[in-house]
Amino acid sequence: MAPLSEQVLTSQEVLKQQAALSKKNHKRVKQAPQKKNSDEFVATDLYAFGGWLLPLLVYMMARIAREGDLVTCLQGMLLSYLFIEPASGVLHIVLDNEKFNPWPVLGEVAESFQRHHDDPVDISNRPTLEFALEPTIPCAVIATQALYINSTLSMTTIFFLWPASLLMMFAHRWSHTAQKRKPLIAKLLQASGLVMSDAHHHAHHTTYDNNFAICAGWSNPLMNVLVRRVWGPDDMRWLGVLVGFYFLPTVVAVATGDVGHVSVL
Repeated sequence: MAPLSEQVLTSQEVLKQQAALSKKNHKRVKQAPQKKNSDEFVATDLYAFGGWLLPLLVYMMARIAREGDLVTCLQGMLLSYLFIEPASGVLHIVLDNEKFNPWPVLGEVAESFQRHHDDPVDISNRPTLEFALEPTIPCAVIATQALYINSTLSMTTIFFLWPASLLMMFAHRWSHTAQKRKPLIAKLLQASGLVMSDAHHHAHHTTYDNNFAICAGWSNPLMNVLVRRVWGPDDMRWLGVLVGFYFLPTVVAVATGDVGHVSVL
């Protein structure tokens, strides 16, 4: 790993290039027609969090308190971290694919995501709450599966997918944040390799066909090979892979005979 001073210098160079790109494209992005404005996205995410994800988180916390222990919690944290890294890459591939733009619902999300390429620094300036709410619906889809999965470890892993998703989101945000504005925790996590560096993610913004995973980046070498040699970044079959990730807890539960009756508590 390069010395921290070299990483800072690299980060400064990367962010200067991103700032220049953002300044160049900001007016065009602002004037581009949008099917759904940011306020509507925020309202949808807020309602989904309060009415869907939050009750599920409370339910899972009650089960963890009753059935779990420290070891199970640590295992769940690790598994959620290992899950969110490649899942973030597949999600990124899907949302970068302009072929999905005409689709209802998914198309609106994809177009909003693709505007980030024109104004990469904007992600560091958005309100924190608005930004943190973005993974609400995907997390809620996965969390709903905890209602009929008996395994305490699987349910604990699902619970920790929410903070893991937040870590992924902020890892992406920090990679576009100026060094002087970057919080200490971000600098420490980047230096440790637990989240990706600015330079690692900048490789994606150079050609848009590599380094799709946006948490730590350790899955990118394999994912880059798959994108280059198996399915290209514009191959719509990646959507099937993404759906597989979303319903992986159910697939595992069915395969292991761990599906029970829908439970409230």
